[in-house]
Amino acid sequence: MKATDNIDSADFAYENLARYYEEKGFSVILAARTLNVLALGFTVVFSGFLLLSVKWSALHSECVVAGTCDIAEVAIDRHPFAKGATVWNCMCVMYLTIFSIYWLYSLGHAVRDIHAASDIRHFTTHKLGLSESQLKTVTWPEVAKRIVNVQNTTRLCIVRDLTEHDVVSRIMRKENYLIGMLNKGVLALHVGTPCFGLRKKFMLTKTLEWNLHWCLLDCMFGEDFRLKPAFLQDAKALQRRFRCMALCNLLVSPFLMVFLLIYFFLRNAEKFYHHPSSIGARRWSGLAFWRMREFNELPHYIRHRLDSSHKAAEKYLQQFPSPGLTQVANFVSFIAGSFAALLLFMTLMDDFLLERDLFGRHVVW
Repeated sequence: MKATDNIDSADFAYENLARYYEEKGFSVILAARTLNVLALGFTVVFSGFLLLSVKWSALHSECVVAGTCDIAEVAIDRHPFAKGATVWNCMCVMYLTIFSIYWLYSLGHAVRDIHAASDIRHFTTHKLGLSESQLKTVTWPEVAKRIVNVQNTTRLCIVRDLTEHDVVSRIMRKENYLIGMLNKGVLALHVGTPCFGLRKKFMLTKTLEWNLHWCLLDCMFGEDFRLKPAFLQDAKALQRRFRCMALCNLLVSPFLMVFLLIYFFLRNAEKFYHHPSSIGARRWSGLAFWRMREFNELPHYIRHRLDSSHKAAEKYLQQFPSPGLTQVANFVSFIAGSFAALLLFMTLMDDFLLERDLFGRHVVW
């Protein structure tokens, strides 16, 4: 492997190798990165179109309701900047600028991942003797064993012989520190809500996890992959990084919220339509993922453990129902069922009644 010919880049090489194994080969990585960039670009363009070019108030115009005009002619603004630099247009331009930059960053990151995967493919094929088809069925212990055996012909580590534990420790170097910090309570991730009299809740969102990597984990190690003495001694630099990222998050959060809402809707609309029960489905939180993770536990192992325990966890939670929430759910179900019963009764009387207007709206609406 080109990346492991130099021990200075060994950690990155092992991380790429673990990612290559987890995603099952070069073709999968190439397809995943390409489609992800295309999906992200489509979301940026489509959301920009919805925010700038669609006149939502025109969808309720008389001709649209009566069906006498083309919706595209009435509701689509082909010249959104004709009115000049309005506040809305400026906000939309800022939104498109931010996420266009993010799209370019994602494109560069995808190109880097594909290039690294190409090097890993050469290593796994010629050094480990594993083709892409074999990689889909081989276990990780077998891959780690073959990496150690390569040490006999290619010196991956000059200082001493490698073991399977050394390989995994290099892959999980940063993640092990994050696991230890969460286990020891070093990171203050609790969010208090005293106005409602609720206890403090611990949260670890994906965005917060990225911020921890940028401000903390990515700055901890030097080129020799050891802790930087300056990092341990300069607490003010860490404070500056956190404050800088907090300011950036504050400025970007309104645009990020809009983008994530649109992306979430586009990604899950079809699933929620065909499987409505998935809306309230429980899943493991990001904090649970990291707190239940063991040191040197690779991502595919912890995901397998959590997926296997999901049914048992749901069964356990069913032992502790919330009486108040149950009463609210029963009330909402009663109200919704009353309207459904009324529509059913109207259908039995005359199904034409469902096509009439009520208070200016269609009855079914």
